[in-house]
Amino acid sequence: MKAVIADRFEMPWRVGVQPDPTPGPNDVLVQIEASGVCYTDVHQLNNPAYGGTFPRIPGHEPIGRVVARGDSVQEISEGERVGVAYAQRWCGNCAYCSLGRYEHCPEISATGIAVDGGYAELAVMDAASVERVPEA
Repeated sequence: MKAVIADRFEMPWRVGVQPDPTPGPNDVLVQIEASGVCYTDVHQLNNPAYGGTFPRIPGHEPIGRVVARGDSVQEISEGERVGVAYAQRWCGNCAYCSLGRYEHCPEISATGIAVDGGYAELAVMDAASVERVPEA
């Protein structure tokens, strides 16, 4: 698949070819339709304090259609339009999670920072973290 790739801090991004990702048991594979372009992506991949890992596909605001799902995913169907935000894979047990403030969980995987984001043809998303996006 084609993707925008950030190879390391403070370096220009490049368009390259990556192997198609494979969803894990609790993930969905999404064919990306659009991904917001936000300066936050640039800032976070230029500042080591955010914990970026490389190489990384940026893009923390992707939307697309589910084309495959992991074996444990029952609630999301192939063909559904979904999106995912900055926070994925939270712990579910900390004080923030108990208040529904998952984005502040110290164990999140940040989309486009710790897990690949939406500047690609395909992206793996944690099924528990996606939101359905209406057709309209």
